[in-house]
Amino acid sequence: MNINFARISAIIATQAKEFYRDFGSIFFSFAFPLFFIITLVVTNNSNPQYKFKLGVIDEYHNAQTADLIQTLSENNSIQAAIIDEDKASKMVADGELHALVKVPSEDFRQGSGRLELVVDERYEEFSKMVIDAINFRMTPNNIQEHYFVSRPSIAAKSEFSFIFPGMLAMALLQLGLFATATPILRARERGTLRHLLLTPLTATELIFAQISLRTLVAIVQVIFFLAVGTWVVDLSVSTWLAVLSVSVLGAIMLISLGYLIAGIAPTQEFGMALIMLCNFGMLFGGNIFFNTADNHLLEMISYAIPVTYLADIYRQLISQASGNLPLWLNLVAVFSWTLAAIVIATRTFKFDMRGEAA
Repeated sequence: MNINFARISAIIATQAKEFYRDFGSIFFSFAFPLFFIITLVVTNNSNPQYKFKLGVIDEYHNAQTADLIQTLSENNSIQAAIIDEDKASKMVADGELHALVKVPSEDFRQGSGRLELVVDERYEEFSKMVIDAINFRMTPNNIQEHYFVSRPSIAAKSEFSFIFPGMLAMALLQLGLFATATPILRARERGTLRHLLLTPLTATELIFAQISLRTLVAIVQVIFFLAVGTWVVDLSVSTWLAVLSVSVLGAIMLISLGYLIAGIAPTQEFGMALIMLCNFGMLFGGNIFFNTADNHLLEMISYAIPVTYLADIYRQLISQASGNLPLWLNLVAVFSWTLAAIVIATRTFKFDMRGEAA
């Protein structure tokens, strides 16, 4: 089949004007996900820590630990408690503790031993201030170098680092459903696309034009949302490039799915119901708001949802966290969903609700 790029360019120009005038498409593509992202950024940056939670590991059960706990408890802004060493690292990683202090067998008050402060970069400076204050209160000679700093064995997780990548996947999902499927449904219902049957335009050219335009919109989306997210997370140039590259593939996948849904719906009402059902299922079962790996049944269901793989890729690239699946397997899944959606959409697309196939 010959593809005429002049016809494709004309369709792209027309669709760009329609997209610009469509408030619903702009709202669900930009304003809706932006609201969640800004809320996350503001919450992450402004949430005050009224209590600094410090865990004390008392391996040797000596008297100096009791003095340490007593001294820490005198400060109302610090919550200190003795923690089991086996659970301590996980508690730091899960955010239940901000830092750990390991008490040595020797008496650090006399300079015989040194405390070990286990803390990540976020709370290091404040933790040092706490330990320095303890040193001033508990050691009569204000002994120097009475502690050393080490990093947690398990990297600390934050709610933002998990949800923010999911928000990027959600933004592309809204683009694929509400900014692609919904306008196509309206056009089929009004009979706008029926007139295209009188032209040499093919379904392949129409789908190619739609995907091209919305992929450009997706790139703008991701750049904008990543720029907002940099207020909280540090992103290298390589991370930006990797995320943008994956976003192109992810956008094509979700736009193709939107086109598939809009093309096969027998009525506009049925199509809108199908869009809402898909949106609800992908948002809450697609590993966007919470980790489905925590529940075996949800995990199995999530593997049947295409946005799951995109969210997992984003999480590995942006948060440097280990994903539910290897990165290469996620990429294979996204590519497979994309190919399947494009093939089915081009073969089943109907220009209007009366069944005229492309």
